[in-house]
Amino acid sequence: MGIRLVRWNLTDQAAAFENADAIVVSVPKCGRTWVRVLLSAYRSHLEGKDFSIDPGGADDAQHPRVVFAHDLFEHLNKTRFTDRIAGRRLIPQGARRSKRIAMLVRDPRDVAVSLYFDLKKRQRGYRYHPSSIAELIRHRRFGLEAIIDIMNAWMREWGGRPSFSFFRYEDMRLDTEKVFGELLTFLGLVPVDPSALKFSIEFSRFENMKKMEASGEFSTEFLQARNPGDPDSYKVRRGKVGGFKDHFSPADLAFAEAKMNKLDRRLGYA
Repeated sequence: MGIRLVRWNLTDQAAAFENADAIVVSVPKCGRTWVRVLLSAYRSHLEGKDFSIDPGGADDAQHPRVVFAHDLFEHLNKTRFTDRIAGRRLIPQGARRSKRIAMLVRDPRDVAVSLYFDLKKRQRGYRYHPSSIAELIRHRRFGLEAIIDIMNAWMREWGGRPSFSFFRYEDMRLDTEKVFGELLTFLGLVPVDPSALKFSIEFSRFENMKKMEASGEFSTEFLQARNPGDPDSYKVRRGKVGGFKDHFSPADLAFAEAKMNKLDRRLGYA
């Protein structure tokens, strides 16, 4: 799998990255939606407003401008070839060097399971619909090796820089207050407001998010269940740490273990 075709972004998306104060990057299914809801609830509480996803937008002068990106993953898998040449969905080279970069990471095996249900039950933007989890984890562009290659590429590019940090989904589930507080500080939302932090964590509990998704309280389309009667079609599905064990066959587990040996050890999954 080729990791990078170009090193620029000549599309209309580039300005959002260049104007950002910080960028949150991840492969899909690493908890990005949860972080977006946490961040939006935190900001909404600070401003005394009703919740809305990404309140204020890029021109909100009250807070650092934070942009979310799947970068290499969407560039390679969601972009048509002509747009790939223009660098669509990539963080531009200047922003890659100068912006604060927060990388959300999750065990690639759990990522793969969540990605399977997303592609099977929800997604319209990707042109791949796996028939089984066993097929997906071995897929050249969506499978475990592809996910690990992209995570490793980001660590090679940014690891060790003072303007870069990574945040593990598993750590955030274990101690949301501590890790989300650290993320807020890294993104520049300081000083961290204890009341807003407490509110955002309570608001963003999985049970509450799933309830809101089921009832249609989220106004944005990406937080709507495709089929309210099918729990696996929800954006907020399970979020279980180690849930891959419920879905992998013995052959899948052996395959995954061999691939996991290639993951950058700094991420702490080895």
